[in-house]
Amino acid sequence: MIITKSQLEKYIKIPNNIFELTNAHITEVESFTNSFVDAKGIVTGKVLSKDKHPNADTLSLTTVDVGDGKIRNIVCGASNVEAGQYVIVALVGAVLPGGFEIKDATIRGVASEGMICSLEELHIENIPEKYADGIFHFPEPVELGVDALSALKFDGFVMELDLTPNNGHLLSALGYAYDLAAVTNQKITLPKYKIEEIEEENPLTVTILDEGCSLYFARMLDVEIKPSPWWLQSELIKRGIEPINNVVDISNFVMFEYGTPLHMFDADLFGSNEIVIRSANDGEEIETLAGNKHKLSSEDLVITNGKIPTAVAGVVGLSNSMILPTTKRVIIEAAHFEPERIQKTAAKIGRSDSSLRFERGVSQQMVIHAMDLAAYLLVEYANGKVYKGLEIAQVTVSRPAVIDLKVSYVNKLLGIKLTKKQIISYLEKLDFQVELKDNFIRVTVPTRRPDIKIEADLVEEIGRLYGYNNIKNKPLLSDLQGGKTIFDEKISYLRRDLASLGLNEIISYSLLDEKSVHMFNNIGTPYEVLKPITEDRKVMRQSLLNGVFNTYKYNISRQNKEVNIFEIGHVYAKDIEKTYLSALINQPLNHNLWQGNKVDVDFYTIKGLLEVVFNKFGISFSYQVSNNESFHPFRQAYIIYEDEIVGILGEIHPKLLKDERVYALEVNLEKLLTKEVVNDYIPVSRYPSIERDIAFVVSKEISVNKIEAIIEQTARKYLVSLNLFDVYEGENIKKDKRSLAYRLVFNSNEKTLESSDVDKVMRSVMNRLSHLFEAEIR
Repeated sequence: MIITKSQLEKYIKIPNNIFELTNAHITEVESFTNSFVDAKGIVTGKVLSKDKHPNADTLSLTTVDVGDGKIRNIVCGASNVEAGQYVIVALVGAVLPGGFEIKDATIRGVASEGMICSLEELHIENIPEKYADGIFHFPEPVELGVDALSALKFDGFVMELDLTPNNGHLLSALGYAYDLAAVTNQKITLPKYKIEEIEEENPLTVTILDEGCSLYFARMLDVEIKPSPWWLQSELIKRGIEPINNVVDISNFVMFEYGTPLHMFDADLFGSNEIVIRSANDGEEIETLAGNKHKLSSEDLVITNGKIPTAVAGVVGLSNSMILPTTKRVIIEAAHFEPERIQKTAAKIGRSDSSLRFERGVSQQMVIHAMDLAAYLLVEYANGKVYKGLEIAQVTVSRPAVIDLKVSYVNKLLGIKLTKKQIISYLEKLDFQVELKDNFIRVTVPTRRPDIKIEADLVEEIGRLYGYNNIKNKPLLSDLQGGKTIFDEKISYLRRDLASLGLNEIISYSLLDEKSVHMFNNIGTPYEVLKPITEDRKVMRQSLLNGVFNTYKYNISRQNKEVNIFEIGHVYAKDIEKTYLSALINQPLNHNLWQGNKVDVDFYTIKGLLEVVFNKFGISFSYQVSNNESFHPFRQAYIIYEDEIVGILGEIHPKLLKDERVYALEVNLEKLLTKEVVNDYIPVSRYPSIERDIAFVVSKEISVNKIEAIIEQTARKYLVSLNLFDVYEGENIKKDKRSLAYRLVFNSNEKTLESSDVDKVMRSVMNRLSHLFEAEIR
């Protein structure tokens, strides 16, 4: 928010230390300059004559009077310079922005004693179109020889406030003036504007069909479209707004002055005298002032002519009723809209200065003041003729907030000791009404401060006036012992190990849209945010895979072909908050080695990743068939630990990714890492091992997990390792079957195994596989 001296001095006497006071008692100052333009030695002048340069077709010879009795010859290259113009003159010795010093010069053989300036040469942006090319000339005569910055209304400080979301009341010059008045013990009285009306009745009617609009004022005026007076244009330029015409500029000026957005309609383009505020129809199409097209939903609020939308309430006007150079009649809208509704719509179609103020909260009582100021300015600067009567529609009336405040609560939150008298003094400086009770202070908040709702808000206001810089720093005293838990330590190890394997850690959004919250997991009833910023950030996530998957797609769309990532974070459901690990890979881990060998990733890559990182915690898994619709139907499995499902892994379903094979896993870490691992000492056997291979044909419907469980149960006495090293489907094998080949390693800590010992075990394994699964030994 930009605050200027010219705007502020209408309300209060400005202190010399305004920068320090603002930082200490109001809000942080983003930037502060003593003048809008960093230039010295520029004055006003009048062009007395213009002649053609004898040696250059594009240059002119001018004589200029700057009011000191000396006529100066200045060579000018602007095509729009003319005799009789009042202009900006940089005399010899003047310094323009960027440190450019004006010196006596000879241009194409002719002496030049200064420079006639354009606004661009003063580094002024957002200038009116008529001044975009060539020099600037004042629209009206000005005193000669005075400071040009003063004549341009660009003298005096310009201060930009760094506003946080809770400081919506500072989104206007008046709101800031109220706070500064409280700090400097001054009072503000709002000016009253007398609106002279013509005999013709205001033909407008207003109907509110949606409670998203609580109050709506409408006036009609005859106007003449022309440029705004320069003082008004300069106020907008200082705020980075390009002046358009008097009607549009007045609307913008009132918003910055009072913090109340207005909208101006062309009354003849509006289409009727009937104004209806309703919710939009699903799929209803609109075209904004900028020509952008959008589809609305029933959550959006629109202003209509009884049939079609003419504005998106509180956000943006539409092209079908915009102010044009040919406009003869205007409708002024001054209204109050529900902040949450405006916030949702603005998030979809684009935020504006108007929507920002409605989102932060606009005072109902300030709406009429904004309407009156706008009507007054249109009469003054647009030859406005105000139709008789102000059309009003109101659904709800906002009441001043009444809050009970305890002295002890104030001192507890601020960490200081203020007396009741001091607290009352601060509140009264802010124009809060105070009523003393036995054990508390009853405070009635001005309606211009809709942001003050609870006791803590009052404490914040008191703290600002007291000055947070006046509160002494004190160390926090606590007997609490810090340190990581065992679970935290394991999480740290897990992060380090995954990173060392070549995975990059990500942090994704905790909020999702309703449709995708159960895309990968369902742990219970979802938590919904009551007032979401956007509809696609409405529900708390129940899986980290949503964020991991979206991050993968984002990177692939930007030509990052290797996306091996993981995330450790919380998932949520009603009465549930758990810590999960999710990982996704699409390329071999650490494959950029000097050998240049590359192995494609598959189901066993993601399975191996899981087993490697959890092996150090003494955790081993088993697996069973799963049926998650977001994974490939035949390449997925539940992760089992201590007979409980703790996660899932597999290939992402082809319907989600075209021509890409991506593998992912997700596990509940609280099921795995909360128990302390006891490391048992197992001595290395002194005796040699014996290896045996076994191959057999078995039905595809029988899972590898079941087969391995039977082998391990049968051979457990001497079996130390079991590895599947070959899977074959094809020639000489029936279509519904496959060949599996395992390598079994046997060992004993007590003796050297004989071949007969192992042969006996192998026969038992073969018999059980044949009996249970009808396996055919090869």
